[in-house]
Amino acid sequence: MYSKEYELLTKNLNSNNKIINSHSLNVQIQTVSICNADCFFCPYRDSWHKNNPGNMTDETYKNIIAGLKGKKIKKFCPYFENEPLADQKLFERLEYAIEELKPEWIEMSTNLSLLNDKKLELSLIHISEPTRL
Repeated sequence: MYSKEYELLTKNLNSNNKIINSHSLNVQIQTVSICNADCFFCPYRDSWHKNNPGNMTDETYKNIIAGLKGKKIKKFCPYFENEPLADQKLFERLEYAIEELKPEWIEMSTNLSLLNDKKLELSLIHISEPTRL
């Protein structure tokens, strides 16, 4: 009934064995804590981030990526409770993450209201591969 991966994961968890590196990771990194929308279904509306907006430094971002290097990354998401297009360095950061981590999949959820010709051009320059890498 259960897959072999599920059984192995359960066995390792129950034995307190290390599970990172034996399974792919899904990673979300929130580089800005800003959103310009007020969607009724989104947790941002009532989040700490709404009242405490900020931007991640390049140094912090690179340290996070360095900490993930060598891990199997299945899905990389450059957002959590925010609007990823509010990050002026989004596409450069995505390019860096792709080069360093080689994730299988990039996922980005956005309301697209901040998309403009410049950001669209940057997306084409910095991420020339299809979404599924």
